Amino acid sequence: MKKNARGLAALLSAASLLLSAPLMSAPASAASPAGPAAGPTTGLAAAALATQERITLAAEEIRRQAHQDPATGYAGITLSPEGNGYTLRWKGEVPQGVNDLIAAQRDRGLSVTVAASAYSSSELRERARAIIESGARVGGARLTGAGPSEDGNSLTVGVEATSASARSGDLQSLGDALPEDLTHGIPVTLVPEEGSTTLADREGDNSPYFGGSLIKVPGGALCSSAFGAKPQGADNYLLLTAEHCGKRGDTIRTGKSSVIGTVSSANGRHDVALIDVPRSSSYVYAKGPVGAKVETLKVYGYVGAFKNQLLCADGALMGQVCDGKVVRTDWVLELGGTVREVYEIDQKAGRNMAGKGDSGGPVFQYTPGGDVYAAGIISGSKGGEKCKSPLGGTRPGCSPNLYITDMAKIAEDVYPGLRLYAF
Repeated sequence: MKKNARGLAALLSAASLLLSAPLMSAPASAASPAGPAAGPTTGLAAAALATQERITLAAEEIRRQAHQDPATGYAGITLSPEGNGYTLRWKGEVPQGVNDLIAAQRDRGLSVTVAASAYSSSELRERARAIIESGARVGGARLTGAGPSEDGNSLTVGVEATSASARSGDLQSLGDALPEDLTHGIPVTLVPEEGSTTLADREGDNSPYFGGSLIKVPGGALCSSAFGAKPQGADNYLLLTAEHCGKRGDTIRTGKSSVIGTVSSANGRHDVALIDVPRSSSYVYAKGPVGAKVETLKVYGYVGAFKNQLLCADGALMGQVCDGKVVRTDWVLELGGTVREVYEIDQKAGRNMAGKGDSGGPVFQYTPGGDVYAAGIISGSKGGEKCKSPLGGTRPGCSPNLYITDMAKIAEDVYPGLRLYAF
């Protein structure tokens, strides 16, 4: 399989790099050539993939422009593929540079709506983190997570669904119980929420290491790898996984116990760990789980997470499952004993997207040509049930609702300049 992947890399050559480079300024006419037909492989027909890619790259252009200003009023983006555009939420006056980008995108035929928000995403994320880190409870019930509302004008805070407070049907009256020093006056909406779980639990990969492979962490628990990478300005190779799968200094092995490398750096807030390896690849395993037929996909850089975006999760034990819709961004919750910042995807048909052993696996968006943009790393699931394991027996934590680490935050804020392609 790897021999085929390397042959494909040679054929793609300069044309491939051209597609990967202009993430911030891809014109509407720069859509990739016709890709795979409609079907369960990608979850979307080629035309729909091209539309989502065009809108996602336009939104990414705005997000990266906003990210350059520490005091940005950026409050989030909601994609609208059926409307051929997106809605940008912004606190205060939109900067001229952002307005210029919007005007150019509208000239290319995109529909862009700008809506006012009372708070920026950074303000809401800061308060959400303060609430969860405080360990506060409402009516004696544990808070499961917190993050921005859809319109950026308030906070949504999850309350453990099994608690008496959540079952009482009068949650909102408890929202005022959160102290002012936590909310800073931001309105709070309480919602019942299932508890979360990490998914740490294909198999015998070798150098150069691919994303989507089964890895074994100290103690014998199983996880998945996410993406190969290289740090900015350096020649060493890395393999990404989740921080709760490997702490700094841990030796990571393949599913068949061969040594892969050692964790050189990890970040709990964004649930990411870097494994130093002899060589990694800008390909990921995809489609079938461990023990089944797999394919390899080329990674063309990364994109941020936007509401309504459709993504695929690809843990080593579940395999690729697509049509995961982004329903929350900038969500803060305690997961595996650490307060983390994630986004949530829900599988549109209710199909399980991951279970134990899939933590650390890749999440990506397809291009029309059948390759992918890295979008995140599987961090955990909401709720979950037992499901069949390809290794035999059953495993817990299988769920259609996943928490994902944002790849844009990893590559820009945690490890600036991290490269996931063209090496």
